[in-house]
Amino acid sequence: MNQTYGLIFFLFLFAPIFVFYEIFKKHWADKTLKKTFWIAVPAGVGAVFLTRFAYLLVEFFLGYDLRSFLSGNHSWQYLLMASICVVGLIEEFIKTAVGMVVATLVDSERGSTVIFISLVGCALGFSLIENFHYYTNFGASVVVPRVLISATAHLFFAAVCSVIIAKAYAKKRSDCKISLRIIAGILVASVIHGLFNFMVFYYEIVALNGIMLSIMFVFLLGIYEAWISVMKMDEQKVLCLTGCPGCGSIAFHRSRFCSLCGSRVNVLRKTGMIVEEKKDN
Repeated sequence: MNQTYGLIFFLFLFAPIFVFYEIFKKHWADKTLKKTFWIAVPAGVGAVFLTRFAYLLVEFFLGYDLRSFLSGNHSWQYLLMASICVVGLIEEFIKTAVGMVVATLVDSERGSTVIFISLVGCALGFSLIENFHYYTNFGASVVVPRVLISATAHLFFAAVCSVIIAKAYAKKRSDCKISLRIIAGILVASVIHGLFNFMVFYYEIVALNGIMLSIMFVFLLGIYEAWISVMKMDEQKVLCLTGCPGCGSIAFHRSRFCSLCGSRVNVLRKTGMIVEEKKDN
C-alpha cells in the first residue's frame, strides 16, 4: 500500500506540466509551440543541475550552506540580499539562458509566443526536479502543497521575464537593445523571485494559508496577462486570410491567434500586402 501511495505522489509531481499543457491545448494547432514546450521541459530539468553546480561554487566561496543560511536566524537585510542577489539571480539567469537557447534552436526568429512557451516550459521542468528533491527528503506531506506553490511561482517569474524579452523581438530591436532587454528581464524576475523567497523564509508563511493563496492568485493572474500580451505581439508581416481551428472563424488580419477564442490560427491564403512595422513614439 505504501508503494502505491508513493507512486501516486510521484505522478502528482508531474501534474503542473500536464495541467499547463491541457489549459494551453487550443494553442497547440501550431506544432512549433508544442515542440518548444516538450523540448523546454527537459531543458528545465537540466537547468536544475547547472543551478546546483553554481550553488556549490557560491557555498565553497562563502564557506557555508546556502539553504541553512536562508532558514537561519539572520537579520532581514542579509536574508533579503541573499534571496535576491544569490538565489533569485542564479536561478533566473540559468533558467532564462536555457530557455533562450531552446527558443533559438526551435525558431530562429524567436517570436514572442515561442519565447514565452520556452521560458515557462523550463520553469516547469525546473520546478519538477525541485519538488522531486523535496519529496525524497521530506515526504508527501510537505511536497503536496509545495507542488502548487513552486510551479505557480516559477511560472510567474518566467512569464514576467518572457514579456520583457519578447517585446524587444516583436519591435525588431537591435542586438544591443535585445541584450539589454534580456538582462532587464532576468533582473526583474530575480527581484520578484528573491522577494517571494524572503517573505516565505523570513515571515515563515505556512503553505496554502490565506496569504499564500492570495499570492498564488496574483501569480496566476499575472501568468494569464503575460500570455495575452505575448499573443498580441506575435504578428505576421503580411495580411493573411486565416481560419481558426478553435471556433471556426475566418478573418483577414496579421495576428497568429484568433481574437475571439485565442486559438492559434491556420493561414489559408496570404494577400501579399506587407504592413509597415509600427514605430515607437
